[in-house]
Amino acid sequence: MQTDWTIFIAFILFFVLILFVYRRWRQTTRSRERQFDTSINTPTVIGSVKWSALTRRQQQVARLAARGLSNAEIAHELGIKPTTVDAHLKNIYAALDVHSRAELAYRIKDYID
Repeated sequence: MQTDWTIFIAFILFFVLILFVYRRWRQTTRSRERQFDTSINTPTVIGSVKWSALTRRQQQVARLAARGLSNAEIAHELGIKPTTVDAHLKNIYAALDVHSRAELAYRIKDYID
């Protein structure tokens, strides 16, 4: 009986370790994604017309995404679903003519708090 509990606890600890390693890997991947190649020909500042065309919620999502938060983290912070965050990001990318979070961060750097 004790062996069963020992195996169960070992399995749980192993699972937690795998989860920890995965989260650290994701953080390093996101930090590498944030390093944006400035040699790409993009304007340094988006026009105020394009930024003001975004809804208030889209501006919030854009700021959080530019800071490097994942869709799940943005959803948790704003109290919305991750699929809603994904839809907002698609609309933001189209409105601002960007193709990645790194490019988004670069384009809206003057609007980030």
